[in-house]
Amino acid sequence: MVCLGDIVMKRIIVICCLFLILTGCKSGQNYELQLAREVAQEIMDAVMEKDEELLFSLLSQNQQNYHKISEQIQEAFDFIDGEIISYELPTNTLGGGKVLENGKVISENIRIDIKNVETNSGKKYHIIIQYFLIFKEDINVEGIRLIRINLIDDSSKIVDNVTIGYNPSD
Repeated sequence: MVCLGDIVMKRIIVICCLFLILTGCKSGQNYELQLAREVAQEIMDAVMEKDEELLFSLLSQNQQNYHKISEQIQEAFDFIDGEIISYELPTNTLGGGKVLENGKVISENIRIDIKNVETNSGKKYHIIIQYFLIFKEDINVEGIRLIRINLIDDSSKIVDNVTIGYNPSD
């Protein structure tokens, strides 16, 4: 069961960390990479501990309101076969982009990749996170919008996957 007080406290901690990063970094790329690494580490901590409350608290407010989110989190935990023994935090941010309106950024997102996630059962995974830095139209979209966990084979081809986050087909 998810406790609202714990979720609020964890969100406050994440927001404070983001504020410290924003005020401490001069370069947008440095900020994005540092944020990507911190978000990736928090995701990995939650996944490795199978901590539903922590993972839930990391999602954007919009995603927390999605009616299937708890079910998706449990499905993701069950999807990973074995205990995670190694992984690589991002060394850059990929994808994403900015949407401008009259020269002002109204939306900006980044893609965060956690590569070479390996378990003690010999399975390999690749975790992709879509993170909205800015979404002026609805601030509740800012934060983690989507987490996709891909099971990959030895040639890095996707064999199967699960998604945490709103799916239009639901």
